[in-house]
Amino acid sequence: MLIICIAAVECFIIFDSMNHFKSIYKIAIKVTKVLSSSKISDHWKELVIPSYALALMKKSLQILFILFLVICILLVPELFVEGFVNYILSFSGVLESFAFALIYIKIKKAIFSE
Repeated sequence: MLIICIAAVECFIIFDSMNHFKSIYKIAIKVTKVLSSSKISDHWKELVIPSYALALMKKSLQILFILFLVICILLVPELFVEGFVNYILSFSGVLESFAFALIYIKIKKAIFSE
């Protein structure tokens, strides 16, 4: 279980998933500003909104890919240990995974921050 949690955390770190979420947030703010501004003409809005939509779609697909990889990492042990998916989706499995992930992140920060 510990190895699976570490692999999932590393997948999030390697693919820089937090920056993808931040980018989506920034693009959404830009879209909101453009749409709510009365100073920007409708013609300009028609030109700019599709580019924002494309950027949102790209970032969303990247996040979907990362989530797919994490799900695959979590499903691989099911081939070797029957009932692993049921356990990891249970309340105690989720808590244990979360605890392992947090401990791993803290240890990694402590080691590599020096």
